[in-house]
Amino acid sequence: MLALRQAVRAATTTSVRMMSNFSFNVTSAEDFTARVLAADKPVLLDFTASWCGPCRMLKPILEKAVDEQNGRVLLAKVDIDVHQDLATKFKVSSVPTVYGISHGKVVDQFIGVKANQTDCKLHSIFLDANNELPHKQTPSPYSSQQCLPSAGCSQLL
Repeated sequence: MLALRQAVRAATTTSVRMMSNFSFNVTSAEDFTARVLAADKPVLLDFTASWCGPCRMLKPILEKAVDEQNGRVLLAKVDIDVHQDLATKFKVSSVPTVYGISHGKVVDQFIGVKANQTDCKLHSIFLDANNELPHKQTPSPYSSQQCLPSAGCSQLL
């Protein structure tokens, strides 16, 4: 009985973080095509897994960044264990992997969670996706690129 009371107390006092108003879980290949590739606004495509610690660390960062865009950017979450076909199509070899998608095309990407670099990279993706920067080829996640000085970042990506 004591264990039941403790479980009820924990369930009623624990704050549960709701998903961002601008994010969604991809449920099928058709859903992916309709909500990501055919989206009329840029989409952050987050390849994640429930067992992935860095993915859990990145989740609130991505949701906050998307919320701050106030609907100008969406966040699509793809569980690689459920949607292996999409992970294979995007050549995901490590999670978390995040792509910036605009007009059905990849504009940028990053892999992993790196302290100050994540915010900088998100800023770059938002600018690219909103066509505020000249279009560029998708860089290798292993290339060195200087972050935009206007983003207040000086880290190498």
